[in-house]
Amino acid sequence: MGDKATYICDTFLGPDPVEQILSWFNENGYDLKEFSVFYSHYHYDHVWGSCALGSSTVIAHEKCRELLLEYGESEMQEYGESMIGDAALVLPNATFTQRIELHYDNLTFWHTPGHTPDCSSMYDSEDAVLFVGDNVESPIPFLDTPDIDGYLRSIESYFEVDWDLLVTSHDSPTKEANLIRENIDYLARFLSKGYDSSLDDEATSIRHARNLVTVAKSETEEMGKSISREYLGRARAILERFEDNPTALKLLKKLDQLLSSFY
Repeated sequence: MGDKATYICDTFLGPDPVEQILSWFNENGYDLKEFSVFYSHYHYDHVWGSCALGSSTVIAHEKCRELLLEYGESEMQEYGESMIGDAALVLPNATFTQRIELHYDNLTFWHTPGHTPDCSSMYDSEDAVLFVGDNVESPIPFLDTPDIDGYLRSIESYFEVDWDLLVTSHDSPTKEANLIRENIDYLARFLSKGYDSSLDDEATSIRHARNLVTVAKSETEEMGKSISREYLGRARAILERFEDNPTALKLLKKLDQLLSSFY
């Protein structure tokens, strides 16, 4: 909570969880100021709860607004079973291109493309807290963009920030930088084709295969069909080890569709 506003970083899957949090604050005597929401990126599990906060300021990168306009409604249809409460899409109304600094509350928001092209991070210099959304995740990153070089630059920049607490979207807060280093190592080995998933557990292997499919699909024109086929071949070898897994089967079907489009 700042001097000017109460800040909420991402709003999860719907209004019900947000209302539970607000009730807890009220029951414990907190004086909540006007709300400012920060979207780390456009994915549905980060934005659906904002409708519980009324006419709030919603801060995000300009690309986040563009992607929500393009995919927001279709994601509500596709992933509606995950919705918690009656959600409505709320678009960012305070966008930035590179960064925005709120000096009165010691906050900086800046563009850190990685997990998605619109990913942004927040740094609270007063409490030395760094929030990175889905850009850092265990056991390996979840690629939704082919720009791995840019992703590496983004998460390497986290070492330039003097943080004491790292907050991610899907892991527990930590004072250690180990997860950042592990993510950097994965991305570097992905680029060099040196990542070996043979010793990974099932979930990690399937995520790596999905990352291979994502990059192959996105970079066909840039890489050329031969390299894309190589990525898809590596993904197939992984997925065929887990043919009883529904996610693996779904990815295999997508992979076959991509391969057929190459001929």
